[in-house]
Amino acid sequence: MTDFYAESGFVLPPVAAARTFTTLLGTPEFGAVWVAEVSGRLIGHVVLTLAFSMEYGGPRGFIDDLFVCPAARRQGAGTALLAVARAEAIARGVRALCVETGGADHPARPLYARAGYTESGRTFLTQVLAAPVHAT
Repeated sequence: MTDFYAESGFVLPPVAAARTFTTLLGTPEFGAVWVAEVSGRLIGHVVLTLAFSMEYGGPRGFIDDLFVCPAARRQGAGTALLAVARAEAIARGVRALCVETGGADHPARPLYARAGYTESGRTFLTQVLAAPVHAT
């Protein structure tokens, strides 16, 4: 996760990140985390978080984090991680999945498009109520 945030220019304090993961893993109704490994080496992870959606009349899932180490990209790990998160979302009765990504030229956009994510015609806006776990 530290590498993931570093790619975007953020510093992720290990204590805060561990606390965040502990909360998520200890509260299954908040979501879940999966990791990808090759030969016992961790190469990536995906985080699915959940919220109730009035629009969809039930849970909505968010791909909150998706990361694959640069050396392991374009080999199917990202696709596999998204597929396992989608399967779990369906098993939990999630009605829609969302992902936040960069602009049209962001390198992850083709991966998300292949996985079935499309522009919704809406823009998620954020009002920060507490400091993020990462620092710029």
